Amino acid sequence: MTNTEQECKRYSVFRKSFHIPKAWADKEDVTFLVNHSYTTSQADQALEDIARRLKNLGYMRSESDNRMIHDYLCYFLQDLLDKNGDVYLTEEEIRSSKPIRCFFEGLTPDLLIKTKPGRDKPLIVDVYTGGRDAGNTKAKYKAFGSVADLMTVHPNSLLTDLTGILPVDDVAYMHRHFQVFMTEYQYWKSCVSLNMILKSDIPCLPITSPVSRNSELTAQFALGMKEYAEFVLNRSNI
Repeated sequence: MTNTEQECKRYSVFRKSFHIPKAWADKEDVTFLVNHSYTTSQADQALEDIARRLKNLGYMRSESDNRMIHDYLCYFLQDLLDKNGDVYLTEEEIRSSKPIRCFFEGLTPDLLIKTKPGRDKPLIVDVYTGGRDAGNTKAKYKAFGSVADLMTVHPNSLLTDLTGILPVDDVAYMHRHFQVFMTEYQYWKSCVSLNMILKSDIPCLPITSPVSRNSELTAQFALGMKEYAEFVLNRSNI
């Protein structure tokens, strides 16, 4: 029996391991939730702990709040892009560069992935989990079609949406672990809604170790995009 399987069997309540993105790895609130640390508390306290930890992270502030799902998909995708040596800019990095932000006319894609053999143009990745007009956003991004391609990623169609971004094995890995995450996510919501700790069981999954992002190539890509954006903006002012 593997260490992961032994760890899973220690918990009588619903608790199965799944891929934790690097962006969440050092967050104590995430660790508390995924380890079901609240199971040592009384039921009322446990439910309070679940809600408090989620709110500490800025998630699940309402029934329609899907930001945790959105962030999990974005961070998970970043881990796999790092694993494969892809170079990309995050939403925060795009937002922090005025020329790139102006180039995209105020839009901030979730990710902008650099070209590589087999990909002739940068790839705009938009992770959609509801809460806005997807058609309107897609139309705005498609206006940049001469410069970059658009890929919209939906939680319900990962296997098809991620084709062309990730290798087949990585797509399958992400899909499997996302399903476990979603079951866990819905579990937290259900516990709070039903005011009880639920029990269930699903198989453990193998977990790969994350690979560090190539900061040098990322900086080169950011500089190149900045210079290109400034060039285009300067021409538009002529």
